[in-house]
Amino acid sequence: MVVMLALFGVMVIGGVATTVARMSNPQNEPPAPQPSAPAGPPPVPTYPSFSPPPNIAGWTQIRNQTAGLTYQLPPEWKLADAKAKSLLKDLGNQPLVGIANRSRYQCDGKSFDRGALGGASVLRTKGSADSVAKDFATAWTTSIFSNPGRPAPQLGTPTTVPLSGGPATLVSAAVDTASDGKCLATKGTVTAVVLETPELYKVFVIGVDTAGGPDAPPVPAASEVATIISTLRAN
Repeated sequence: MVVMLALFGVMVIGGVATTVARMSNPQNEPPAPQPSAPAGPPPVPTYPSFSPPPNIAGWTQIRNQTAGLTYQLPPEWKLADAKAKSLLKDLGNQPLVGIANRSRYQCDGKSFDRGALGGASVLRTKGSADSVAKDFATAWTTSIFSNPGRPAPQLGTPTTVPLSGGPATLVSAAVDTASDGKCLATKGTVTAVVLETPELYKVFVIGVDTAGGPDAPPVPAASEVATIISTLRAN
């Protein structure tokens, strides 16, 4: 994915953020010659409730001012350039800001990442929290797992999760990338979390590889996404 650029506010508290975001799938990646089993609905992990969220040793607190979100990231995640944003074509070019990427690597002369995340604020008139979460999960899947021939993602059921600022709506999507697994992951998961304020939905989306690709860097641990989300709160 080629990231569009626009000015937005992201503040890093207690850490250094660098790197320019590009997602792991090149536009000209050929369809996989070997079919893989379709992805089933993703499991719903347990999200502990923290009030306030913990300060996790070695993690960096991120204040995404434009999206109105604060969260913590482990050191494998690097914020993109301060002008980077991603346009979600499935949502009428809705901008996603505060882009961060996980564990960049090179394969066959191309850049790949083991994960990507960002946030947005949208009016509550966009629909219910459930529908907004589904829409963002699907749109982020299209952006970061755009390998030709990829089946449609399998969306899970919207779930209410406890966060420090109150309950939030979460939807996860299981992704079969239709990749041969040499450079690009064969499977991934995308999760969208919607926090409600009186006038806005604050939306956080995160996608990670779960299988396939090179041995190094490895795919993130299964608990990593849940722990990141447990630190999430609206500004």
